[in-house]
Amino acid sequence: MESAARSYWRERVDSARDLIDALEQRRATLARVAQALFAAQRAFLAHGPDHLEPLRMQQIADRLDMHVSTVSRAVAGKWAATPWGNFALRSFFSGGFVDEDGNEHSRAEIQVALRAVLAGEDPIAPLSDDEIVRLLAERHGLDVARRTVAKYRKELGIPSSWRRRRY
Repeated sequence: MESAARSYWRERVDSARDLIDALEQRRATLARVAQALFAAQRAFLAHGPDHLEPLRMQQIADRLDMHVSTVSRAVAGKWAATPWGNFALRSFFSGGFVDEDGNEHSRAEIQVALRAVLAGEDPIAPLSDDEIVRLLAERHGLDVARRTVAKYRKELGIPSSWRRRRY
């Protein structure tokens, strides 16, 4: 029969081993997710934020044969140092859309194009969202809806045309 002290310490050692095993499993999961994520985002690493590929957590989960909630928990609150600065791992999962030709465009790509269009606007006669839609299609080949332009403009902190007007 074991003494009470020996039993107590055996439980503590077992508990510590369980904790170490859990931490190792978390580390391995994060490493697998990050590796798959950066394999999918090679264009971003090579060319910068405007080349962020449209990617959903479900795609990574399917590649790694794990549940999407596991991927979500693995990237929550984690950051990566890239050649383009520090980014939250969650930011590499961007929404986007597929155009008529079947090409995928990420949210970041559309936002970069939106900023480029607005950078050249006349402050006395700023562009309306409808005009922005037309210019995105003409200059960047992006066929987006007016409400998408309005949504991304708001996300970027860019006011409406009448608030951008300078007299």
